[in-house]
Amino acid sequence: MLLGFKPQFEPKILIGLKIHTIRDDDKGRWQAGKKMHMATGTRTKNCKIFRVTICKGYQWIKIYKKKVAVTMTENQIWFYDLKPDQLLQLALQDGFDSVEDFFAWWNSKPRRKRKLIHWTEFRYPDMDLPF
Repeated sequence: MLLGFKPQFEPKILIGLKIHTIRDDDKGRWQAGKKMHMATGTRTKNCKIFRVTICKGYQWIKIYKKKVAVTMTENQIWFYDLKPDQLLQLALQDGFDSVEDFFAWWNSKPRRKRKLIHWTEFRYPDMDLPF
């Protein structure tokens, strides 16, 4: 399936700095095993597929004004709030230069539960669990 990105994210994906993406997915499109055609310029004559990979899974994510919560697994219903160091890691691994840039982007969007779609084996939290 086609997965569109802003041009500034292409180099970060290609060199491995951006390792996931956050998307609305009301119809359950993104599941482990689905082929991902990463592209810029989607829905235009300038559409360019720059990488093809496989979805390795997802986590549910909620983004608040200055806080982020994720599920530990795909089927989990409770959320775990990320610690400040994990929040920085999330922002950088989602292709942003800072936590402030991450929140500036996401706080301009309606708040809702979204999918954190992975094309690597990495999952949050990869640090100490809260229990």
